[in-house]
Amino acid sequence: MNSKKDIRPIIPQAGINEATSKAEEFQNTVLRPILKMQNELFLAVVNSHLDKKRISLHEMPTLKKEQTLRQILTSDNLLKNELRGMVIGQMELSEFKAYLLIQSEAKKRIATMLEERIVDGLI
Repeated sequence: MNSKKDIRPIIPQAGINEATSKAEEFQNTVLRPILKMQNELFLAVVNSHLDKKRISLHEMPTLKKEQTLRQILTSDNLLKNELRGMVIGQMELSEFKAYLLIQSEAKKRIATMLEERIVDGLI
């Protein structure tokens, strides 16, 4: 049986050494590959959310687009939870158990990385 890890992209610049914290190691070995693999889906989910809320980024200047996206991604708990759930859903059981040990830090890292990917992808 194939592992979920087998279909994830390899990210060579995500180095690990003895000084790497558990949270950073988890970010580089689990979160980054998942986010890269699911990037198009994250963008589609956010676009769908914007459509439902009748928010059109097309007429906005670039700075306003960025501000709007960042505000939505930090304040809309339903969207945040949906996106985080999409990440968690790609974890294997052992990875999820590791996530639970650093859950607070991992949530922050997921939110920050998703925000950057989505802003970069939609502007």
